[in-house]
Amino acid sequence: MTIIEPAKPNINKKNILKHIGCHQPGDLSYATHKKMTKWEDKSTELMIPSLIYKKYKIKNLNGDLKLENNIWFNSNKIVRIMLDCNEIVCFLATIGNRIDKKIIDLTSKRRSSEAYILDIVGSVAVESIVNNFHDRIKKRMQAEDKDITLRMSPGYCDWPLREQKKIFSLLDAEKIGVELSASSLMQPRKTISGIFGIMPPSADCKKAAYNPCSDCRKEHCIARRTEFIYKNTTLATS
Repeated sequence: MTIIEPAKPNINKKNILKHIGCHQPGDLSYATHKKMTKWEDKSTELMIPSLIYKKYKIKNLNGDLKLENNIWFNSNKIVRIMLDCNEIVCFLATIGNRIDKKIIDLTSKRRSSEAYILDIVGSVAVESIVNNFHDRIKKRMQAEDKDITLRMSPGYCDWPLREQKKIFSLLDAEKIGVELSASSLMQPRKTISGIFGIMPPSADCKKAAYNPCSDCRKEHCIARRTEFIYKNTTLATS
């Protein structure tokens, strides 16, 4: 059964600045900071946040991740992440299409800087919904002596974007108004799909699940989830 989960975005100013490429508000011009504050406040009126998810049993991890219904995901990284898992959670989260329409409206009125800022605010909002959901599931699982892995989305690492279609075959996306195009792009644009694994009590939960970022040399990736360490160079990231 697909479950609709409560979804409330948390628009964090630090994350907005991170997407813009700044470290603190003082790095922005007065005009840009004013626009950012304006759309932080107004964006909540444009959002219709929703999240759905469903659990599936893992059938085997022989080369690919195969589920109980014989749907399989083609990614070596995912197989490595899920090695200690017996279930996965598939999810979809969105903030709706009103924010997309407003971005188009601002662009048509040549207010491109405001459109750009609102686009970033929307990305931060939907990301926060997924992060909060991931944290809630982690707490629920830990109450049962279980744990969960990092989450992965199609298009990241070695997981092809075309596998988005498999995520949609596992969830009732229409329940939250999300559609998938022939090119595997989601509408509304501010939507995130993905999976993460559930490790049973028998798994070695004291050992951290594999983090694919630890093998990646994209040192300036905004989505990095570990330190970058390469050729005696360390770049601390959040």
